[in-house]
Amino acid sequence: MKRIKKISILTLAIVFSLVIWACDEIKNLMPDPPTTFTVTFNSQGGSTVSPIIVNSGYTINRPADPTKSGYNFVEWFLNGTSVTFPLTVTQNKVLYAQWQPLTETFTITFDSQGGSAVAPITAEANSIISRRPVNPTKDGYDFIEWTLNGESVTFPLTVTQDKVLYAQWQSATVPIETFTVTFNSNSGTNIDPITTNYNTTITRPTDPIKEGYTFVNWFLDNEVFDFNTPITANITLVAQWEAIETFTFTINNGEVTITGLADPNVSELVIPTYIAGLPVTRIGNNAFDGITTLNSVTLNEGLQIIGDQAFQNTSITEITIPSTVTRIGTSAFSGVTTLTNVTLNYGLQIIGTSAFEGTSITTIYIPKSVTSIGSNVFGGIVTLESITVPFVGFSRTFYRAFIHLFAPIMGTGSVPISLRTVVITDATQIVNNAFRGLSQITSVTLNEGLQIIGNNAFSGTSINEINIPGSVTSIGWSAFEGVTALTRVTLNEGLQFIDSWAFERTNILEINIPGSVAIIGSAIFDNTPLTRVTLNEGLQIIGHSAFWGTSITNIVIPSTVISIDDRAFQNITTLTSVTLNEGLQTIGHVAFWGTSITEIVIPSTVISIGDGAFPTGTTIIHAPTPTQQSSNTINQNLIKRKGEIKND
Repeated sequence: MKRIKKISILTLAIVFSLVIWACDEIKNLMPDPPTTFTVTFNSQGGSTVSPIIVNSGYTINRPADPTKSGYNFVEWFLNGTSVTFPLTVTQNKVLYAQWQPLTETFTITFDSQGGSAVAPITAEANSIISRRPVNPTKDGYDFIEWTLNGESVTFPLTVTQDKVLYAQWQSATVPIETFTVTFNSNSGTNIDPITTNYNTTITRPTDPIKEGYTFVNWFLDNEVFDFNTPITANITLVAQWEAIETFTFTINNGEVTITGLADPNVSELVIPTYIAGLPVTRIGNNAFDGITTLNSVTLNEGLQIIGDQAFQNTSITEITIPSTVTRIGTSAFSGVTTLTNVTLNYGLQIIGTSAFEGTSITTIYIPKSVTSIGSNVFGGIVTLESITVPFVGFSRTFYRAFIHLFAPIMGTGSVPISLRTVVITDATQIVNNAFRGLSQITSVTLNEGLQIIGNNAFSGTSINEINIPGSVTSIGWSAFEGVTALTRVTLNEGLQFIDSWAFERTNILEINIPGSVAIIGSAIFDNTPLTRVTLNEGLQIIGHSAFWGTSITNIVIPSTVISIDDRAFQNITTLTSVTLNEGLQTIGHVAFWGTSITEIVIPSTVISIGDGAFPTGTTIIHAPTPTQQSSNTINQNLIKRKGEIKND
């Protein structure tokens, strides 16, 4: 019986062991759980986009675009580069939203207070409403004026915000005001003014006379005045004249194109608004080409196109392009060496190739309305000192180097030695090498809305200070390399990536790296006289030789930094104080070699320290760590040569 009991117990033990062994084998055969990563979306002030968690190697689709008041969403960016979806995920990523400001508009609403309706007017910010709308009517009342907050509103009216204007009325029994219509005959015979009651019409006076001209009509605010219009205010009508047999012209679809002069021996020229009662909208190709006696030209409002070579090789000294002109043709003012002053107005859209080639202008402002600028527009000019452009290139979608404005597409040219100042007002990108080697340029102003500054964009210039707008997300490698005149740089929140050598060999003394910057590229401040550097929370990687050979005395590494790359602070003999924070994981080879630090506290999060990271004799103090053995292993790589190592 006892023997049977022993056998039973032995059998149970064997069975139990086999069960345990089988469970372990099953566990070993089970696959490891998949690795997951998180893609986080930083909408930069826009609506929240939820993060996406996905298994390693899987792809994700584009999420719904965020929204942001006053802005259009452009794209998701990673390290300054546009992200393409579907996106394969192999590590944790943070994508940043890019935005483009909307053009702000405002609405002027008219409350007629019981009178007839007046349509609202919507216009862009800071634009001007030149004329007040047609007065409303109300039975038994006479309209007086529009008011805002109890005060009279006058026109022209500058639009700066949404406004509601209120009509003011008076009983029709109130005595009616009188108003005066004055006639400016523009050097013609005198026409007496006419006084009339409010809201009545006047009889057309006898046409004035001017020798050598035919009277065209009376105009109010550059429009033909209709004498059936009731008079509701004091006004001045201006006579328009047409020179008798001055111009040759063609007529097409009810519009006039001036093709030349009947007598080319003229010195002064006024382009009329009307010829033969029809509007003059174009100056044809070669219309005044080669008329060397022509030294003064006045262009009319209403003109739309200035043709190719229209004023080429004339002798005019200045020109104002009306706001109605949308196009200046190829070589329109080419070879006009006497031309020193050009005024371009908002409304212009296209400036043709070589339009102002060989002139003598000293400053030029190109309005934001311009959408296309041809090559060699200012080629051969040796007097230009200042230029304002909306973008650098052919258009806002076809950016080119700055030399594009001074050289033919397939030819050669040069930027004037006299040019000192460049202002950019509406660009989103400065391309690689845009201003490279233009040592004559000392001042550049960049616009809000600019997003990318390309490689070598300003290297070799003589800029002395630069403000990088907050809209810029990426500064390319060597962007300002070798700009020895550069002593002051302002970087704003929004910047995400500074590529290698960006400010190498400049003379910047202080720099504040905003927290939006995640990566500082290699050698970006290499060999600069920097004495003060501020790094902010958000920075993650300090690149190879980033501050090599500068003159800073102390540095605080933010807790968000995970890696200090090789030689990052090497050969900074003035550096005596370094603060490393928890979160740092890697310190590269000779990262602080050649500095003057004598003691350093290594955070417990550090897992790798390269050879010669610190100078010989540096006292190494380790923050508390769970495994002292790992600290001892790290210590062997801290000093490039033999020196004192102290563990506390």
